Amino acid sequence: MGLMPAILRACAVAITWVTLVSGADTRAGETAAPNPATTDSTTTAPIDLDACIAQAVTANPEVKAAFARWQAAVEQVPQAAALPDPSLILETVTQQESPEHRVGLRQELPPPGLLRAESGMAAREAAARRHQFEAEQFKAVYTVREAYYECRYLDASIAFAREALELVTGLEQTLRDRYAASAAAHPDVLRTQAEAGTIGNEVRTLEDMRPVLSARLRSAMGLAPDGPLLWPSAEIADPTAPDERAVLDAIAQANPELKAARERVYAADFGRRRARALSWPAFMLGVKGMRMEGGSDMGDNEYPVEVMLEMSIPLNMRKNGARRRQATAMAREADAMRTAEDYRLQTAAKDVLYRYRDATRRVTLVQESLIPKQEEAVRAMRTAFAASNTPFVDLIEAHRTLLDLRRMQERARTDRLEALAELDMLLGRGLPPGAQPAPEPAAEAPHHTPAETTP
Repeated sequence: MGLMPAILRACAVAITWVTLVSGADTRAGETAAPNPATTDSTTTAPIDLDACIAQAVTANPEVKAAFARWQAAVEQVPQAAALPDPSLILETVTQQESPEHRVGLRQELPPPGLLRAESGMAAREAAARRHQFEAEQFKAVYTVREAYYECRYLDASIAFAREALELVTGLEQTLRDRYAASAAAHPDVLRTQAEAGTIGNEVRTLEDMRPVLSARLRSAMGLAPDGPLLWPSAEIADPTAPDERAVLDAIAQANPELKAARERVYAADFGRRRARALSWPAFMLGVKGMRMEGGSDMGDNEYPVEVMLEMSIPLNMRKNGARRRQATAMAREADAMRTAEDYRLQTAAKDVLYRYRDATRRVTLVQESLIPKQEEAVRAMRTAFAASNTPFVDLIEAHRTLLDLRRMQERARTDRLEALAELDMLLGRGLPPGAQPAPEPAAEAPHHTPAETTP
């Protein structure tokens, strides 16, 4: 029985300590500036689109991984261009009369043209990795812009739903007053209350979507998804229509993924040169110095030198032919992949341009025709409802239609912005100043033209 009071006293002390510490933390939080890394997830932090993009192109994990792959490929170039490491030879031969000590070096000399072919392959692969790094940057920018535009659309949807809720709430009060004056039926009041409950639930559902979209935006920026809410800070102007013919012509020259595919075609051409070089002999050059203790039958030459030259003989013609055919097949594969990438990009561009035109048509239809007509209808309904000539249900339905049209307009504007963002990704543009990758490192071998690489 004596154990229980002791446990209770310990619990009371622990609770008191936690309360004091929590209070101290709260007081400290009241005076300290908020830290984005520690702010509660319910805090909303307005942020500009350019700031989001600048963060994404440097902090996005996939961009970092692509940059590391590029740097690793660059460091492969000097390794591919270097001769194999020489070998040090230390020998001691014990003979019957006196020991013999030998020291020498041996260097392997690859077949002619092999180092140039392998370094060319490595250089082209490094160039392809660079273009893939650029492509990852553009993908990160597109992901940020898409999430940012969706946040704007959600804001507009919440505003429209709240406006509808305010309308129904006002109508409910009006009907209550009429019901008190025996000018309205009680079921009408109940219907407005049910409608207000439905719209209120819609508002809460939309607001509950905010942390999801904020996490999507933060993830694209390379930030932890569970941080403070990030939200658009300003309205975005309507974009300028793209020149469709110029877009289709520019993709072939500007898209980084297509550039990477071209570099791999050149690398495959170097692979064919490598296969040819491996059909030639390789050499081994060695030099040894000897020292013989005691007497020697070599006269005054106590330190004779031995020179050695070895040569491989690639006699297996079947293996050599298979290697060349393999390299040719890989070159055909690289060329086919480049063509497939070109077709894919042209098709994607046409799809994006179609979605842009479709969104523009919807914006024009809703903004210039449907909304003005519906606004006129709502005004007429309000006048009739004020004169008790129109049921409140018709007025609510008219307002709902107007708000739906405004939401459709905002959806079309968002679709148009997202289509242009995807088009910028395909064209390899949209990076902020200073986000372009650095020039090729000095370790990377100079690129050769396709004419030089064709076997």
